[in-house]
Amino acid sequence: LSSLTSHALGEHSHLQALVEFGRLLDRQNRFEEAIVYYRQACAAHPKEASPQNDLALCYARQGSFPASLAAFSEAIKLDPNNSLYRNNLAVTLVDQNQFSTALVHLIEAHGPAIGHYNLAFLLHQRGKFDLTVKYLQTALLHDSQLDPARQLLAQLRQQNPTPSEERNAAALP
Repeated sequence: LSSLTSHALGEHSHLQALVEFGRLLDRQNRFEEAIVYYRQACAAHPKEASPQNDLALCYARQGSFPASLAAFSEAIKLDPNNSLYRNNLAVTLVDQNQFSTALVHLIEAHGPAIGHYNLAFLLHQRGKFDLTVKYLQTALLHDSQLDPARQLLAQLRQQNPTPSEERNAAALP
């Protein structure tokens, strides 16, 4: 039993070492080198989703979006209940202006109200005011008590009132 345990621990530390070295290179913007280590981790541990996620993130930072999407898809296939992988994929999709596909993954991970809110939040970070408002309103249709969505929508309306809100404010004494 102890030899099996040490073998399993050795396998885990091998995976961890490959991924950690890949992350180190990734943080140094040495993407091509990092990809080599992530790919080794994926090949040596084909049933592990985590190195696929790291590989996908590295590809995204490098600007290789088709490869990134393929690696995210593999991570999600291996661990479909891991919301982190769907969130990471959604960020990459939003960066590629694929909002409806991003929304599918966010809803799958978090349900319709929070999925719409999360997409609105990502769009807000990118300065897409009109789309942010649209997705916040949809989130509130799904859950009118979703406080973060209500707060962000109120903040946006205060910063950028609609023409009718501007007329109403001007009419006040």
